[in-house]
Amino acid sequence: EDDYKKMTLKPSIKEKLKAVSPLLKKPDSIQLESEEWLELVASYHYLRKVRGCSDCDAITILKADKPRLAEFVNEAKSQIEKFSFLS
Repeated sequence: EDDYKKMTLKPSIKEKLKAVSPLLKKPDSIQLESEEWLELVASYHYLRKVRGCSDCDAITILKADKPRLAEFVNEAKSQIEKFSFLS
């Protein structure tokens, strides 16, 4: 039952998590719940990186599908670019 307590992550995984952790923290100025911030960041990243959408197309899709979150897309985009997650 408590076997997970004995487990540790591989150093390479720890480094990857460390690299993304600042992106996962919602900036104080953003008036969203943390879960909503994560959904926005993940959605924008998915649209750009996985679906190959342009910035303009990704924003258009977010505005149509997630209008409440789309209001903060520029902040999410800025954070993603700051940590080079679209490279």
